[in-house]
Amino acid sequence: IDSSKFEIVEAGLKWCQGKPIINSISLKPGKAEFIRHATLVKKHGAAVVVMAFDENGQAATCSEKVRICKLSYDILVNEVRFPPEDIVFDPNILTIGTGLEEHHNYGVDFINATKQIKELCPMAKISGGVSNLSFGFRGVNVIRESIHAIFLHKCCIEAGMDMGIINAKEMESIKEVEPSLLKLAEDLVMNTRADGCERMLDRCTKEKELMEIRKKGGGAAAVVKTSWRTLPIVERLTHALVNGISEFVDEDTEEARQALPTPLNVSEHPSTPFQLQSTSYIHHIRCCEGRQGGEEPHSCASGRWRCHAHPLGRS
Repeated sequence: IDSSKFEIVEAGLKWCQGKPIINSISLKPGKAEFIRHATLVKKHGAAVVVMAFDENGQAATCSEKVRICKLSYDILVNEVRFPPEDIVFDPNILTIGTGLEEHHNYGVDFINATKQIKELCPMAKISGGVSNLSFGFRGVNVIRESIHAIFLHKCCIEAGMDMGIINAKEMESIKEVEPSLLKLAEDLVMNTRADGCERMLDRCTKEKELMEIRKKGGGAAAVVKTSWRTLPIVERLTHALVNGISEFVDEDTEEARQALPTPLNVSEHPSTPFQLQSTSYIHHIRCCEGRQGGEEPHSCASGRWRCHAHPLGRS
């Protein structure tokens, strides 16, 4: 339930069946109002997104993100008696690659804050609007998705981010990003080079020029990623499952049936690495634009998936 007016959130809570997530509350209007909002949310049994804001504004640095989230957590858990497992912190993913030096470390600040908040606030979750990170490169998806890929890898798998808002259909893993672009994205996100922003802006300019040339019917055509078709059959099926590609399902399934010992192996062999790869792919993320996942606390959901892992086993 998403509204900037809490009276609308409250009305939604009264009519909502099941357990919603409220987006959002914060310390911005003051502690007393924060407690009032949290108490109402708790009364209706809902979970809540808590933004890293206080009366002085939005947290930008790692230390401020951690301070505000820890303060919010202590008030919720110790004073409101809010279930900690129903708290979802959003420590503010801010835009990098703007050309302003003070913005260079925003990605690192969020990643480091995520790790510390998870350590200081047991059972709480971490979320964020991932697309905010690359907003400075809007219109150039190849750049944006490379930035998202390295950020998700660092923030989810290495730091423990649980969920995020992202265009799941376009999402890529770091293995799918062209190597030179991946290096530029890593330098930008992790702020490892003083000229990291300038180098990525140069690459962005080149990508825009290529896009314009292609629109006019000239230049090299956009690369169609089919190199995975040279993989062994089980790996091809796994890749298709993870990426929701149905184009080759008939021929690949038949090839697998002939290559594997029994027909049952056709579902067993690809599904096991599929589940493992799906879990490691975005770790604990629940992509808010994706389909619903299972009920396990560390399940994943992504709009990229066109199937569910567990019915394969039941079949």
